[in-house]
Amino acid sequence: MHDLVAGTRSGVLFTDDVRCPVHVADLAAARRGAFTMWQGPTP
Repeated sequence: MHDLVAGTRSGVLFTDDVRCPVHVADLAAARRGAFTMWQGPTP
């Protein structure tokens, strides 16, 4: 990537690909919460 930015290598950089890093524990909690809402309360 540094070579592409410096112009010493030809290629394409995509600017429409947005990434948002997230901690795995936060992702697991969000998925668990979404599943619980979809499934409904546990009897």
